[in-house]
Amino acid sequence: MINLKLSDEIVSGADLRDIIEEIKGYAQWFNHNQIKLKVANKKDFNEPELSHQAKDILGQFFNSKSISPSGLDSLIISLEKYLKEAVKIKITLAGIPPNKLKKQLINWFRVSLTETILVDFSYNRTLLGGMVVIFGSHIYDWSLRRQILDSKDKLIEVFK
Repeated sequence: MINLKLSDEIVSGADLRDIIEEIKGYAQWFNHNQIKLKVANKKDFNEPELSHQAKDILGQFFNSKSISPSGLDSLIISLEKYLKEAVKIKITLAGIPPNKLKKQLINWFRVSLTETILVDFSYNRTLLGGMVVIFGSHIYDWSLRRQILDSKDKLIEVFK
């Protein structure tokens, strides 16, 4: 896997896929522009606008080297491999998680487990509270709903 440090804004597999598509679009423009330079000695100034996350990845990958079509192809292949091989975790919460909570969880996972982890967030109101974490083939259910279902006999006693 390539040695890239993803920004805290690239959290999930979907985020990384968006960056890959953005870099593919840039690579297509870059290749087209290189051809224009060779054939017509004319440069296309309509360079696509890149997000700062994509710029950061390009900067890390190329460092002080100049950008080349083969280098961009290599970066795209590396990012796709990164996406395929990265550790993935899915967290389902009872409500839409605030950005502050997301950042705290992501930072904790990247410090405690691995820097290459990708975290997908979703929400399901039927959990009532708590969260469900899916990691590999393991499901960890710390939801309020699970606690109520696990102790429904006690709940019936309380209502009697």
